[in-house]
Amino acid sequence: MTQVAQYLIKNYYTRYTKVKAPAMKTLVKLCFERKDRMVIIQDDRIKGVAIYLTLTDETYRMLKDIDIANADAQMAFDLFRERGKNIHFIMLAADCLRTILKGVREVVKREHPRTVSWFNPDHTKLHTRRF
Repeated sequence: MTQVAQYLIKNYYTRYTKVKAPAMKTLVKLCFERKDRMVIIQDDRIKGVAIYLTLTDETYRMLKDIDIANADAQMAFDLFRERGKNIHFIMLAADCLRTILKGVREVVKREHPRTVSWFNPDHTKLHTRRF
């Protein structure tokens, strides 16, 4: 999980967000605790990593009003505890679109969601796909 945390720091936080990356120890802990909500695409090296939430319909409807990028720790913990049929990707870093699509297919196959969503990197637009 240390390699996954390093990959996220290098490819997610430095490329897509303007917030400071959490401490390596914190990110490794998140990766260990939430490995059921993570998809990792790799061959000889890590090609992509995504962390997602499984939201209830009620929370999913309020998603545009919640600033997940700046959510406090308790809210983030509560969102991770939810077990709904709506997938929302909160962290995503990949080397190409093919890797992203492979990861999405893997999550759809594993979770059988009603919807899949994600924000664009600057959190101005919510993208949604129904299944």
